[in-house]
Amino acid sequence: MFLLVYFNLPYRWRNLWITVASYVFYGWWQPWFVCLMMFTTVMDFIWGLVITRPGATRAQRKAAVVACVVTNLGFLGFFKYYMFAADTLNPAPGPGWRRAVPGAAGRAADRHLLLHVPFPDLHH
Repeated sequence: MFLLVYFNLPYRWRNLWITVASYVFYGWWQPWFVCLMMFTTVMDFIWGLVITRPGATRAQRKAAVVACVVTNLGFLGFFKYYMFAADTLNPAPGPGWRRAVPGAAGRAADRHLLLHVPFPDLHH
């Protein structure tokens, strides 16, 4: 479906289609990714303006490319390894335990909290 739409669009609309489809795809999986993607999209657009700015020196362009790559890899590394660490360090507590964050059990959005501290559930 994606490719059918892509190849039937005029060339100038294809990048917009890829961007919108990506936002929908990743937003469907994790809605908060949309905010992250919007931020990095705007950031990359600004870096692109700096890189293609008329009158920019070779050193300025090179610095902008390096800054763009470093910031993108920084975001990628942080979110990839932070999520891995959160999944690894947040095992589900056993029966009779509750999470320190009320209502946190089973919520996908809470997995970005690096450590959940389990406490005995004394109400049983």
